[in-house]
Amino acid sequence: MGSNETPDATKIMVMDDENESKMSRKFRESPHMVIGMVGWCGIVAYGLYGIRKRKQSLAMHLIHTRVIAQACVVGMLTLGVGYKLYNDHIAPRLFPSSPKEQPPH
Repeated sequence: MGSNETPDATKIMVMDDENESKMSRKFRESPHMVIGMVGWCGIVAYGLYGIRKRKQSLAMHLIHTRVIAQACVVGMLTLGVGYKLYNDHIAPRLFPSSPKEQPPH
């Protein structure tokens, strides 16, 4: 695209659709990561709100908020890895699926 050209409305709509599908695909692939990020944002927002009502120094409040937010993200990632390990390795051994039909030779 040249410097004096403007993008078509259809190109902008296609780019928006691509971005939306990327976000929905990311949520389907690893919902634990998205949930961890939302939890982190919520904890940080709550921590910023708590600054007004704090009874401790600002530095200690920010350190506590950061540690809790990191724990939320690490906890969700740990749960996600455990879930994936269960689905990939443990569940197939406990609940074997029916044998696949052999194709004719």
